[in-house]
Amino acid sequence: MKKRMALLLAAVLTAAGVSGCGSGDSAFTTGLFSTTYPNDFSRDKSTYPIANEIGGGTLLRAGNSLYRWDGDEVTLIEEEPPDTLRNLVEVGGKLYYWKQGGIFRYNWKTGESTQVFSFDEPRNITRFWASDGVLYAFAGSSITDDYLLYRYDIRTKKGEKVNWVADIGRYPIIFGVVGDEALVSWVDSDAERTRRFAWMDTTDGSTRPCTLERYPNGCRDGSLIVYQAGWEEIILHDVETCEETAIPVPRRILAAEDPEDYILMAVGEDSLYWLQMKSVKRKWREVYAAMMENRYLSQYTGEYTFYRQEGDSLEPFFTFRSDVFASDMLGYAQLIGDTFYFAYSGTPQTFSGVRSLIPPDDEPIRGRTMVFAARKPDGEICTLVERPFPVTDTAY
Repeated sequence: MKKRMALLLAAVLTAAGVSGCGSGDSAFTTGLFSTTYPNDFSRDKSTYPIANEIGGGTLLRAGNSLYRWDGDEVTLIEEEPPDTLRNLVEVGGKLYYWKQGGIFRYNWKTGESTQVFSFDEPRNITRFWASDGVLYAFAGSSITDDYLLYRYDIRTKKGEKVNWVADIGRYPIIFGVVGDEALVSWVDSDAERTRRFAWMDTTDGSTRPCTLERYPNGCRDGSLIVYQAGWEEIILHDVETCEETAIPVPRRILAAEDPEDYILMAVGEDSLYWLQMKSVKRKWREVYAAMMENRYLSQYTGEYTFYRQEGDSLEPFFTFRSDVFASDMLGYAQLIGDTFYFAYSGTPQTFSGVRSLIPPDDEPIRGRTMVFAARKPDGEICTLVERPFPVTDTAY
C-alpha cells in the first residue's frame, strides 16, 4: 500500500523551480482549492455558508445574509444584500466576489460594492479564488464548449482574459492556483472517463505534466493533499520542493468495517478533521407518531459525527442525526487557522460543550433549517447562525 502511494506521489510533479504558494493570502480553507467530493468544485451556492476572518472578527455569509461573529456575540450586518455575495474571498483585508458582469469589492462596514473588473459579456463563474494577490475567475460551459479564465491583479489593477484552458481537452476543470500555475484536469474525448492532469502557467498557457490517478483533496501551504479511503497515510506533496510528508490515518479509521464511512474534511497544521457517516434505526415511537400524523418517516436515518485528529488520537466533538444526504453538507466545512467551521441540518445529539450564539429572529423559520457552527481552538462548539435549508442553485 505504501509503495503504491509513494509511486503515485513521486509522479505528481516532474519539474523543479516551481513557484510555491507559501502561506497564501489567507489561512488554508477546505474547499478553496478543491473539495473531498470533486463534483462540488464550485465552492459556492447562493446560500452557501462562508466564513471570512476580517477586522478582528469573523464575517459569516449564510443564506445570502451577512453576520459578524465577535467574541460572544453574533450580529446581523445586512439582510439580503442587493448582490448575492458569491464566493466571497478576502485578500489583504478586503473582500471580493463575482456576479455575471464582473468582479466586485465589497465593504462590509458600509454595504457598498465597487466593480473592479468587467467581463466582456455576462458570465457564470464556476471557480473563483485568490492566490498571491491575484483574483481568478473561471467560466466554463460543457454545453457551449466555451472555457475562459479571467485574472485580475489587485496591486496593479490590471485584468485580462485568456482562453488557453479550452485548448487543453474536453470538459476541463480548474482546481486552483499555486503560485502562477493552475492545476487543470480534462478528458481526451467524450467517450473517455479517465481524467488527465497538468500544471498550466496562467501567464502564458504553457503546461507541464502532473500524473495523478485521482483528484487531489485540497491544498495547504503550497502542498497538495492526496488521500483515498483505505490508505494508511495522507500525503502532503510540496509543490516547490517536491518533498513529501506523510500523516498517518488513525487506527480507528483503518480498523473500521468500511473506511469510506470516514470523510476527510480538513487538514490543518496540527490537526485534521473527519466526518463519520452511518445509518441508525429510529425509535419505534418516532415512526409511530409520524404515522398518526399521516407522515412517512423512514425507519432509518443518518447519524453524523465530526472528529478531530491529533497524532493517532481521534476525538469526537459533535454528533447530529439527519435525513439530508451527506453530499449536501460536506462542502460546507472550512478550517481557518485553528477554528473549524461547519454546517448541519438535523437534530444535534451532542449538547455538552455547545453554546448557542444564534441571534434571535423576529419570525420563526418554518421547515428544514441549516445551522452554521464552529469549533473554537479551545474545543468549545458555538452555533452561530440558523437559516432555511439552502435550495440548490443550478445557475452555476
